[in-house]
Amino acid sequence: MNPSLRVIGTVHSPISDMEAAPKQGFLGGTEATIELDPAYADGLDGLAPGEDVLLLTWLQRADREALNAHPQGDATLPKRGVFGLR
Repeated sequence: MNPSLRVIGTVHSPISDMEAAPKQGFLGGTEATIELDPAYADGLDGLAPGEDVLLLTWLQRADREALNAHPQGDATLPKRGVFGLR
């Protein structure tokens, strides 16, 4: 299997510094906006304001080689597998 990604929009956030970004949204995440490519607008048909949407994002600055990390970046906590940190 060789899956590929297709960018269909952009998330705009006031956070520009990775060090200032919270490790989890509940730790102080800010509001952001989503700009959907107009070619995909028909995909929103039937979606009502306030409905939940599952949004998958690609964090382009993330370290793709890291398999272990300290939870919430706290070096006093033992490292865990990155798949278990979310």
